[in-house]
Amino acid sequence: MKSISLLLATRTFRARRAAIYQKMAFGLRRGGTPSGELKAMYANSVRRKSSLAPVYGYWYESLRGRAAGRLARAMQGTIPDTEYGLLRIAEDNQALAHGFEFLAVSVMRVNEMRRSFIDAIRSVAIPVAILCGLIIGIDMYFFPLVEDTLPRREWPIITRLVAVVAEQMGSILTAMVLAM
Repeated sequence: MKSISLLLATRTFRARRAAIYQKMAFGLRRGGTPSGELKAMYANSVRRKSSLAPVYGYWYESLRGRAAGRLARAMQGTIPDTEYGLLRIAEDNQALAHGFEFLAVSVMRVNEMRRSFIDAIRSVAIPVAILCGLIIGIDMYFFPLVEDTLPRREWPIITRLVAVVAEQMGSILTAMVLAM
């Protein structure tokens, strides 16, 4: 049960880690110790019944046990490896607060880039999907009606070209649906 709750808490942490890193940096900058900050964060999360309580508890227990006072080592396995490496170096150089600040800013910037990339994909994918649907709809409903009144060889060249493209898109879409 504890490992499942830790796994879920780790997933929640990864989504909110920029704010958590900022909170750690703030606490360390004002003179707190890693152990004291983790203990306070754990106590607050338990009191609020936060989904992050298992991860804070794991860090605090690891810091006191297997990590032997090394915060980066206590967090290992619950944070991305690149972030672990950076925190380990910052801790070795007695610049843990600066390391957390850097990570908070980096994570925020990466999240902004990810959102921008997804928005860019959406801004292209939605119109393309609408256009494909329109072309396939024309192929399925309009072209059969036109073929009943006028043979395909007598259609204007551009209409025949659109019909060929629409047929191909319909075939590809059908194959993709059947492949799923």
